[in-house]
Amino acid sequence: KKIAEGRTEKTINPLQRGTIACVLVPFLSWSYSKDSFMHISPLTSLSVIGQGKLGCPIAAALATRGFQVVGVDSAAQRVEVINRGQPPVYEPGLRELLQQAGDNYHATTDLTQAVLNTQASFIIVPTPSAADGSFQLQAVLSVCEQLGAALARKNDYHLVVITSTVMP
Repeated sequence: KKIAEGRTEKTINPLQRGTIACVLVPFLSWSYSKDSFMHISPLTSLSVIGQGKLGCPIAAALATRGFQVVGVDSAAQRVEVINRGQPPVYEPGLRELLQQAGDNYHATTDLTQAVLNTQASFIIVPTPSAADGSFQLQAVLSVCEQLGAALARKNDYHLVVITSTVMP
């Protein structure tokens, strides 16, 4: 990826810390000011909303790479299990990832505080198929409403990534 910096371009390796190759999303924060058109800085804190079979392993993997990660889940029992360093679901290697993540990863049921204290949020909640083949988006829409209310209280830029399966 190339990002313009003034009149020169900087090549960014998508495998460097600060990126996640599996979704090809560079973890960069853009902010604007009157002194410069765009300031790009690496993201260091992330919230992962949904701590199930996908969310917890992704959160743990990001934490092992140095990000400060807040896992968010509505199930208090799942949050307690994660905070004890135990996997809330069976996934090969997850126990080891949680141990490696250490203090870089903790979980909460408080979505608002997670959003206010991080720079980006990944929404990874279930979108099961309905009988007609469409996606059931209730969980995504509920999270988006809560996230929107939290963002209304935040002054900083916040990246939101919907990782759940949705229609374009």
